[in-house]
Amino acid sequence: MAIQYGKHVVYAGERQYSIPTPGFFSRHLRLWHGKIDLQGELEKFKEGKSLELPFVAIYYDGEMDIFYFLHLLKLSFVRDGYHCWVAVDQSRAVLHDMEYICFSRTVNRMEELVCYCDRIASMAHTDVVILCLEARQGLDGLRKQNSPDTELELWLQTTEGSEDIRISIGSNNKLLEKRTLQGLNVEAIDALYKYIEYLLVN
Repeated sequence: MAIQYGKHVVYAGERQYSIPTPGFFSRHLRLWHGKIDLQGELEKFKEGKSLELPFVAIYYDGEMDIFYFLHLLKLSFVRDGYHCWVAVDQSRAVLHDMEYICFSRTVNRMEELVCYCDRIASMAHTDVVILCLEARQGLDGLRKQNSPDTELELWLQTTEGSEDIRISIGSNNKLLEKRTLQGLNVEAIDALYKYIEYLLVN
């Protein structure tokens, strides 16, 4: 159908359907699929490398609108002249001008994702990398067991029955600050951005 109407395809679903051989698509249409080549790329970076870019890891509550949060945060970086590369563990990230990063049982070390993001972001000549993962059960233990060399870590948690978002900001396994955002608005996110920038450049 895509070929018939001269369209390309972005598959942003969670299910992993069988994919025809790449040669078929190269002749007729372009296909973006979340798991294409990801494992192959991860294999190249399993040894790990020191990070060359400021790296921020964000762990979020699945109940919050993470894409709107990241959109506002990215706008603040862009406004001040930074090229901000953002990767999220949801496939619909590609629809929000962000990268999709698959965190699954096949990726058993956090460093693999960090190294992969660092390499891709370096090729994009970015100034800062933001990797955003849902703080689901088990991720915390994995992160601590294989703690990557990230500059900052932010833990975002919603408050039941409220628009408030509690944020814990840490570095090198030390808590730096706790703050509460009263809803997702430009002013609140911009204030958070200014604090993040301060931490990254000082």
